[in-house]
Amino acid sequence: MKIIYLLLIYFLLIGCGGANKTNKNRDINISKPSKVKKHFAVGYMPSWSIPWFDESSYKSSKIATVDSLFSHIVISFAKPNLTFNSKDWSGTGIEFSSDLNSTKKAIKLLQNRGVKVLLAIGGESYKSWQPLANEYSQNISTSVHKKALKDLVRYLNLDGVDVDYEIQGADTANITRYYKSILAIKEAIGNKILTIAAWSTGADCTANTINTIGCENKISYWGGNAGRERLLFKKFEQNGQNLKSLFNYISIMSYDGGIDRFDPISFYKNYQSIYKGPIALGMEIPAEGWGGAELVAKNNDALDCNQTSMISGNSYITYTRKHPYSIESFINFLNSQTNSGIMLWSIYKKREGTVNCPKAVNYKNFINTIKNKGYI
Repeated sequence: MKIIYLLLIYFLLIGCGGANKTNKNRDINISKPSKVKKHFAVGYMPSWSIPWFDESSYKSSKIATVDSLFSHIVISFAKPNLTFNSKDWSGTGIEFSSDLNSTKKAIKLLQNRGVKVLLAIGGESYKSWQPLANEYSQNISTSVHKKALKDLVRYLNLDGVDVDYEIQGADTANITRYYKSILAIKEAIGNKILTIAAWSTGADCTANTINTIGCENKISYWGGNAGRERLLFKKFEQNGQNLKSLFNYISIMSYDGGIDRFDPISFYKNYQSIYKGPIALGMEIPAEGWGGAELVAKNNDALDCNQTSMISGNSYITYTRKHPYSIESFINFLNSQTNSGIMLWSIYKKREGTVNCPKAVNYKNFINTIKNKGYI
């Protein structure tokens, strides 16, 4: 009788354990809102700055060994009016010194690590966009530049294309050219990744946008390209295109503008008001191409370099207290944002020209600071 009693207790315990295990599993499977911040890092790779390699050395090339920080690498730059002969780089605008096949193998190694590799079209040097814009809605088999782009992306097995449209102006003709060029590129690459390198002040409110939602009584301090992407995105929406579906992410060229009324965080917020997808905040290793701003690692470093690393205001107001032009300041802000990212122009960049702040970051400092902040 005692044995039967003990066995009964044993089986009851087993049953309870089984029931608890089932409940535990059910609890694990309960769907809860994710609080994980999805961060990404975009690095632009100037093709002209990559040392030569061949099929015997591609594994150790500057392409294949990009730092693990970066989730996306953007090869710069192809011409908008490119041609491609499948034999060499002639006609593409890309300036790699290595041959096509060696480069393709290096890119494949990078992709094997989970990095997305894109091709940037345009940039400061290549501004002949009208021929590509003219091919929008044209059959790709009879087109020249769309077909060349499709063939080049396919040959290198790239993950997508980044649009770097740098023709100055926010007039109607320029917006239309920009718009048609993007759609022509989309036709060429199909479902591959499509991104855009957006102008720093492109989402600003201007006299041309003052009557749109969110721009009431706001006019940007800046001219030129100010408001350009805001008008472009409005054109897409008016024609039924979903921006979040069209662009996988946008990167803001929030550098080369100095520190006088030039605040990258403000630019980021302006873009958030017109685009609900992932956004990367752009940074550059000093010295920058224009404006004299010098990026530092920490807020205190910026205070020590007041003349080059403290921001005086944004597009609409002058600050009563300057803000630091620092990685720490930018990352602290981005950590409060979901689907945020960073962008660097450009990877491997060495200091060029005069750098006045002794605490200005170099490439290695930049990488280490981002990693130490735990952002990626």
